[in-house]
Amino acid sequence: MIEILNDLVKYRLMPSQVPNDEISRHRAGLLAWVHLIAIVMSGILLIVSILFAEDQDPLPLLISCLGSIILAHIYKKYGQFNISGNLLVVLLFGVLAFQLVPTGGLYSDNLMWMLLLPTVAFLFTSKKYGYFWSIIALGSIVTLYVLEIRFSQNHREIALGFDASYYMTSYLGLFILMVAIVSLFVDGNKNLLESLHKTSEKLRLRQDELVAKNSLLKKQEAALKSSNQDLELFASVASHDLKEPLRMITSYSRLLEKNLNTSLSERDQEFLTYIKEGGLRMHTMIDDLLAYGKLGRDNKDAKPIDLDKTLFVVENNLKLRLIESEGSISWDALPTVLGHSTQFVQLFQNLIANSLKFSREGVAPNVTITGAQRSDLYEIKLSDNGIGIAADEIDNVFGVFQRLSNSAKFEGTGLGLATVKRIMDGLGGAIKVESTLGLGTSFTLSFPLKLTVGFVQGDVVPARTNAAPKLH
Repeated sequence: MIEILNDLVKYRLMPSQVPNDEISRHRAGLLAWVHLIAIVMSGILLIVSILFAEDQDPLPLLISCLGSIILAHIYKKYGQFNISGNLLVVLLFGVLAFQLVPTGGLYSDNLMWMLLLPTVAFLFTSKKYGYFWSIIALGSIVTLYVLEIRFSQNHREIALGFDASYYMTSYLGLFILMVAIVSLFVDGNKNLLESLHKTSEKLRLRQDELVAKNSLLKKQEAALKSSNQDLELFASVASHDLKEPLRMITSYSRLLEKNLNTSLSERDQEFLTYIKEGGLRMHTMIDDLLAYGKLGRDNKDAKPIDLDKTLFVVENNLKLRLIESEGSISWDALPTVLGHSTQFVQLFQNLIANSLKFSREGVAPNVTITGAQRSDLYEIKLSDNGIGIAADEIDNVFGVFQRLSNSAKFEGTGLGLATVKRIMDGLGGAIKVESTLGLGTSFTLSFPLKLTVGFVQGDVVPARTNAAPKLH
């Protein structure tokens, strides 16, 4: 029988939408049981009243039974504790209040039933509604007392007019209701505690797993840090050891060229030039690889970096190239950003050097740098008037050792733009390129706005133009 009732509550009375936590499911189940008890008790009392208490009006019990069925349907559909709990109390209070005076007023057994209603409100709505219905119940008692004493309403004789079967039925129903509610809460709380204990145990096991994983991660982090240090040391030693034979190749090539200068044919001199240039390119490639490998290892302790001052440093570093190419750099006021000075110098120096290198023949290179805020980003755009990039090669410009088809006659290792991309990734930013072959290229650097500090939006600073003096 209990299993049948459990299935009835679970599949017919439980709301379809209940918060996914143990306490809410516990409350939902108990309130579903209270609706079922109200239906069953009203039905039983209605049958008993019809069969054994012919002098009692069965209409209130019929209203209670049908009303409880309707409220159970509303509760299943909407699953609102406060609304359903209060509606149930309102229904039962109305039925009982209607029967108070006809069944004995202050001496009526219905008054004891009414005093249980605030408990339902406390359990299934909130303290506010529980106190409200408690005041209503106490007000009913005081009202009946005033009617009995002040207005000499003789309700005792009405109560004495009912036979023993009436009171036996009423008290038996009240007793069954109290036992059912207490039993529900004892079993429900026991189940809730067991469920919470299981949940707590799962959480404890999960916490132990997380602690173990955290410990493992710390060990792996320490091992990775040690490995990185070893790799960095290895890279430094390897670069030094690789440079030494290259220096020998370059030096002896020059000595051969010097000693055999008059006796070498043009073909032999061309071969020696290949050897020297190959050695120099390898030397540069080793330096670039070492710098590229160190990127992103020292991103802690970021400091405010004035990008205007950074561009002055870059301009000074590239002064010789500017003079040789008769190039110029101009830039607007740029913000102060958080980072490391060396990284931003590398960033702009690689981009500007790239623009100066890939210039059109007979056209002095010009590099223009502008900045603007875009939503939650700050964008810096670097544009040049160089040879440009073919549309089908734009996706390859940031690859390591990637050299474009129209750059064969230019020196370089193909690591400059790869270094720029890696720096931007390390800063949490992005870079995109737009280019028209034969007209020039634009690189747009997008920084998270949180990296910009000390820059007042709306500042208007004249663009600074730095044109290198022409060679005479």
